[in-house]
Amino acid sequence: MLLANTGNVADVARLTGFNDVAYFRRVFRKLLGITPAAYKKLYCREHINSQ
Repeated sequence: MLLANTGNVADVARLTGFNDVAYFRRVFRKLLGITPAAYKKLYCREHINSQ
């Protein structure tokens, strides 16, 4: 899970082949209905609560 294990959204965008972070955010939101940053916060909170 790159978003959970990577420092920031820009790093994930580059690692997944997106040169434009804003475009990565738009595509991510269109596909998942949530921004990458919000997804990261949600994932981290759920991961911490499940431990």
